[in-house]
Amino acid sequence: MNFSPVTISDCPFCKTLLTFRSDKSNGIVCHVCHTALWRKDGHTLEELPMNAGIPQTEHIQPGTTGSYEGNTFTVLGRVRLFFEEVVYNYWSIEWADKKLSFLAEGYGMFAILKSMQLPQAETSATLQKMKHGSLLDLLPRQDFLLEKKQAVLDIDAEGEFFLPVQHKKFTVYDLAAKDGNRISFFDFDQDRVFTYDLRIVNRKELKLSNTRNASPVPRDIICEDCKTTFQVKTFPYAQSCACPNCGQFYILQTSGEVKKEGKASTGIMPAIPLGSTGTIHGIAYEVLGYTQKQERNIYKSQWREYTLYNAEEGYAFLSEFDGHWIYLREQTDAPVLFYNKELEFEFDKKKFLLFNSYTYNIINARGAFTYNSFDNKNTECFEYICPPYIWIQEKDPYEGYRWFNGVHISNRDVASAFQAPDLPARVGVGAVQPGGLTLQQLIVATLVGLLSLFAINYLFNAGKAERVLMDEQFVFADSVNSQTYVTPRYELEKRRSNIRFDIYADVSNSWMELGVTLTNVNTGKEYTLEKGVEYYYGYSDGESWTEGSTRDVTYFKRIPAGTYFLELQALRDRGPGRPNTYMVKITYDVPSYRNLYISIILFLLWPVITFFLIRYKETHRWQHSP
Repeated sequence: MNFSPVTISDCPFCKTLLTFRSDKSNGIVCHVCHTALWRKDGHTLEELPMNAGIPQTEHIQPGTTGSYEGNTFTVLGRVRLFFEEVVYNYWSIEWADKKLSFLAEGYGMFAILKSMQLPQAETSATLQKMKHGSLLDLLPRQDFLLEKKQAVLDIDAEGEFFLPVQHKKFTVYDLAAKDGNRISFFDFDQDRVFTYDLRIVNRKELKLSNTRNASPVPRDIICEDCKTTFQVKTFPYAQSCACPNCGQFYILQTSGEVKKEGKASTGIMPAIPLGSTGTIHGIAYEVLGYTQKQERNIYKSQWREYTLYNAEEGYAFLSEFDGHWIYLREQTDAPVLFYNKELEFEFDKKKFLLFNSYTYNIINARGAFTYNSFDNKNTECFEYICPPYIWIQEKDPYEGYRWFNGVHISNRDVASAFQAPDLPARVGVGAVQPGGLTLQQLIVATLVGLLSLFAINYLFNAGKAERVLMDEQFVFADSVNSQTYVTPRYELEKRRSNIRFDIYADVSNSWMELGVTLTNVNTGKEYTLEKGVEYYYGYSDGESWTEGSTRDVTYFKRIPAGTYFLELQALRDRGPGRPNTYMVKITYDVPSYRNLYISIILFLLWPVITFFLIRYKETHRWQHSP
């Protein structure tokens, strides 16, 4: 139902004038008596059974403005929904065209929910039968995975807001498709199901302004065991804690009750003290909690996690194992895996491989934590790595799916950020410790390097003259086994270049040798070389064999410009297979590939060595994977 924006002259309880800004909102909190009211028609208000006048601890507030996909919006107010272990704000936002949507916000994550209609409406009965991980065909040829099924236990309200139905208890279903499409259902039972298109966004995209400078209101806890008083700074978003003195675990229930949940065994104390502050990736965090976890399997691997908090950005985590650190944040824009223990997936053009899967126990804890951190008996964890990045999926049959995205961070950066010099020493290769190039990157780099060498060689040889100075055939007289020939003078114009000699002789089980002297007419400087050709063949041990060749090539290198002549001295074998003729072709300024071959051989040493280093690191990395 649409109403007209109207000034209500009568709060039923304090007679305060109340103004609705939107003609589509149906709830408002009286700013004087803090009563939550429901608008039945244009003028009649009824009390809603929900809390109002809640502490204003969020940066978003009524009047905050922002934009999404080029459309501006204004925040009217919110309902804060309390689920079993999660508290989320659903801010009612009014667009420039006066339509209403929800801006879901909590724990540093954001989403826009816009009302939509499916080709076939889903019923309460269908939704209620679904379990986490169930698939539902919602759009043509597109399945959706049920990631979250959460019953609303309580509601807070602030400002002006919208709720589809005047009902305090309902269930929220969040489903996701492989292509990233997401749908959310608000199920008020009796087939009052409301469907929303859910778009994951980040804070920067929203360009929020007119926010308030707020911070959480701490909640004091008195430890029942050691009587220590300590604070949980972010309740109700933090719903579990452990005494910083004795390690007694507590669950903070939405009703306000505090429930003991076990106690820490003897364990490693935090290397970064609670309350420490530091900046990671440009975000200033405070350390609120510390846990020591142990895999529930034969390996019993242990690692440590620190809960970090920033009032604007929400929560983050530092995980440390064997001195290797990972910086993690919970993400809703995450992979969608339809099947259990999928071995790999591609996300954001990166391929992630299943590295580890486990359940765990918390054996030591101090401080405060998001959700109920101690209720993890049925939580399965799956780690997918693409160093230096990692995705961690937590699957719980009762709580649904959560994804955490992380990246390797050096212990030097952690120590510098939190002024913590006594961090654990690094051992072995970490799960996402950068290993330099990946094998694929190495192959690409090698191909690029080889192509560059070929290109450089081509450019170097492109201007070669390849001028033939002489191409002659010579004949030995029968009685002579040596011969001398002097060439005419040649002008060699290049500053420095080479001369190639192609030699051929009709040797047959014999040899011939050619000596060459190159003389500079003006300076008298001489350059000499000798080159022979030999060719032998025969038959032995039932097999034929050959050795040598009737042809060969030799060079003068880096000959300066000038006027030169050549003296050729040929000497042949005296045996029966001695050659009668020989040919000499002399070419000036020819392409040379010798340097290219040497460069290729030297260059290939790098990828070969790097390949074995990669294999070594990956072998040691995957030793930690079952």
